[in-house]
Amino acid sequence: MIFATIMTTSSELWSEQLVYLKAIVIAGGVAAATAAAFSTEKPRLTAADTTMVLWWTYVMMRTYLDSDNTMAFRNIIVYTTLTATYTVIRLMPKQHAPVDKIMVMLLLAATIYESALGMWQACSGTSHHRLYLATGSMFNPGPYSAYVALGMTLAIGILHDARDDEWSKPRRGALLWTCAAIVIAGCFIVIITRSRSAMMAIAMATAWIFRKEIKRKYVVPAIAIVTVVVIMLFYMKMGSAMGRIVIWRQALGMITDKPIFGYGIGSFGGEYGMQLTSFFADSGNIETFAQYADVADYAFCDLLQVFAEQGVIGGALCLTFTVLSLVSLNRQSPHLALALASLMAFSLFSYPMQLLPLQTITVCLAACGQSDCRGFAMRRRYAAILAVACSIETLTCQKLSQSRLNAQNEYANIKGMTHSSFIADYYRLLPLCTDNKQFLFDFARLLHANGRYLDACAILRRGTMVSGDPMFHVLTGNSLRAMNKYDEAVECYDRAFGMLPNRLYPLYRKMLLYKEIGDTAKARQVANKLLEVIPKVESSATREMRKDAKDI
Repeated sequence: MIFATIMTTSSELWSEQLVYLKAIVIAGGVAAATAAAFSTEKPRLTAADTTMVLWWTYVMMRTYLDSDNTMAFRNIIVYTTLTATYTVIRLMPKQHAPVDKIMVMLLLAATIYESALGMWQACSGTSHHRLYLATGSMFNPGPYSAYVALGMTLAIGILHDARDDEWSKPRRGALLWTCAAIVIAGCFIVIITRSRSAMMAIAMATAWIFRKEIKRKYVVPAIAIVTVVVIMLFYMKMGSAMGRIVIWRQALGMITDKPIFGYGIGSFGGEYGMQLTSFFADSGNIETFAQYADVADYAFCDLLQVFAEQGVIGGALCLTFTVLSLVSLNRQSPHLALALASLMAFSLFSYPMQLLPLQTITVCLAACGQSDCRGFAMRRRYAAILAVACSIETLTCQKLSQSRLNAQNEYANIKGMTHSSFIADYYRLLPLCTDNKQFLFDFARLLHANGRYLDACAILRRGTMVSGDPMFHVLTGNSLRAMNKYDEAVECYDRAFGMLPNRLYPLYRKMLLYKEIGDTAKARQVANKLLEVIPKVESSATREMRKDAKDI
């Protein structure tokens, strides 16, 4: 049921999937409590379980103490749901269930479905992203390729070890043909998505699988081939690779600035913009990296993002839980452990752990890997009470998730409206949409269009806490300009341009402001600077701005 839920296509914020997953966890908690009351098996509290509970507790306390964190609502819902999912799976009696084999079959089935969906999208032109041929049940080819890479790693491992797997002998023919089909289809998907992270993750996993076949005399040629391939992958999408280097540099800066507790869970997008301002204050960085910088909501390295947002404490708990899960899963099923390891390797270059489907798969794998581990034996009534507590806790979050989903659907109906009668609707939805940067920006534009400039500035300030998009500062400058606060408006335009020196629009608005107040000298100065800047993307808008600058 969980796998059927996470393979459904949902909005980018995954609210529908959260609602469905919570319903399953609530029912699962009741089932686990009932089973625990009649089962002879005593659940064991392992080291990984303890680490998971400590991590969840830290996240809740960190979120509660950070009163300015506009992402707190989402953090509580998502982390609580994932922790409850892990706990319910752990409390289910497993003495008669081959958990590892069930997970293998589910992952293979999910990969077959996603691969078939991707190939259908490539043939029919029904991808969820206009720039890519296939995105599966997701909206971006990056996380989608992580899904496929995980299944491919599992299939390659099964094909390699088929002779030694006793459980696969009765159905060896069908299983091997299925795995072969997954590998072939997966190669096609990885190629059309052009995901270098997936290519690297699959290559690393394959090298580990065939490590015994790669004798010492082949080590040097293998290293040479890997080096050449890595260089080719770098230059294949050099702009994207350099962009990630810029993002990683800012994430490391966030870690060194607040190493203990971090900047706050979910705060990366907003703090990233502030870090860019300091980074591009150096003219040397502008010359080298300005053309590759862009707005980013994620660190494109999940481990770096955890350390940046949660500090050393949260990062250490996350890393400890990951290592313990991999070690215990490897004892039970090396194939599943390698699949999880490939996903972790992928997450070092992308953001799969920021999306609910891949988070849920990781939690399921981690929970199933603890079934045969030694630990402190719990009494059955304690396990039943804990399962019921998970259901109650998830039921509380279920109501919040449904309210948030309803708010998003209502926002979709009024999005883009400019009449003042919709301001009250936006204010009513605001408490449930504080983490939605598009909602905040549209709300500010509505307020600005109706002359409520101070209110627009207040909403835009919230927007800068969840997004590093310089347009929030540009619109703030526009509102200040409308109130004749020209100096403050210029500061906002300068801040917007300092965040991304490859954007012409902040300079363009600053140039028009000086032209409006009659300061011809400064208008010419800004116009000359605008003509010197090379925009990241040429368009009709940039050509129009250059034309106006030449006229001035």
